Amino acid sequence: MLSLIVKDLRAGALYLGLKVLVLGLLLASALVSGKAFLVLSCVLAAAAVAVVALLDWSVGADRFVHSLPVSRAGVVRARYATSLLLASACLILASAMAVIFAAIVAGRGGVWPPWVMGETALAALLYVGVFVAVLLGCLFQFGVGAGGVAAVIVMAVLAPVGVRLVRPAVLADLMREVGVIPVVTAAIVAAGLLNWVSMRISVRAHASREF
Repeated sequence: MLSLIVKDLRAGALYLGLKVLVLGLLLASALVSGKAFLVLSCVLAAAAVAVVALLDWSVGADRFVHSLPVSRAGVVRARYATSLLLASACLILASAMAVIFAAIVAGRGGVWPPWVMGETALAALLYVGVFVAVLLGCLFQFGVGAGGVAAVIVMAVLAPVGVRLVRPAVLADLMREVGVIPVVTAAIVAAGLLNWVSMRISVRAHASREF
């Protein structure tokens, strides 16, 4: 599985690097004003996941991959692992940028920016976790064309509800009432469980596909 993860990263390295650079600049500008920082952080992570997944499928790499001594279940697990690693790296990068910016502002006598808080990072983790589970689940279930359309439809339905229910302010209230550790643990477990279920469904769907 590790070799497949490396393949995914190497295949999209150039385009992924350019994408991260462009979105990283937008993210830096969003830090200054605080507007749309959470949205751009999620877009950065989602774009990294989508680029690797769609680049591989666009060049028809499936037939080549399945000619190698690797199981179909292994291919699915590797894709989920790659996507979650990339998403995590992007969110960590965004969080690091935010904390450094906030520390500089506070160090110069300013006020710590209200959007640079733990609840913002937790909301981003949940949003991106749902995106990875939905996107990969749809792609493995229906293929690139129909799967992409299905993922867009599902996210269009889930996004308005999710943004209302899992706002940073709601998470902040929960952390004050219940405690930081229980809320963070529950969020990580929920995102992990959702991706595990999505992966299990994808393994079954991918096992029945013909190449």
